[in-house]
Amino acid sequence: MSSEIRNVYLSTLKLTRKEVAEHNSNKSSWFVIGNKVYDVTKFLDEHPGGCEVLLEVAGRDATESFEDVGHSTDAREMRKNYLVGEIVDVEKQLYSYDKKKWNSTATDNKQRFVVGVMSFRLCFSL
Repeated sequence: MSSEIRNVYLSTLKLTRKEVAEHNSNKSSWFVIGNKVYDVTKFLDEHPGGCEVLLEVAGRDATESFEDVGHSTDAREMRKNYLVGEIVDVEKQLYSYDKKKWNSTATDNKQRFVVGVMSFRLCFSL
């Protein structure tokens, strides 16, 4: 069975967080990102950050860890190869970005813009 067909078949699995938690070793390493379950056992030795990084979140929700690192588009595409299913509906979590983080970024950008405009105007007023 090709990996593409295998992934389509396996992606229909509905798993509980308890089932995912059982896969927390280097022999079977699963985690959750955005309510989707990934089996990264075969990727452990290939991970650029080392297998320890993946084993640290094995059996758990790794959404925050994955997003905090700022993975590349290639890494986000690659994870599709390891998809085995998703969390059952009653256990799904809603994910949202940290509003403080977004607001502080917007405020910082606004402040930089205002300072830039003021500096520009000051140069031409002299």
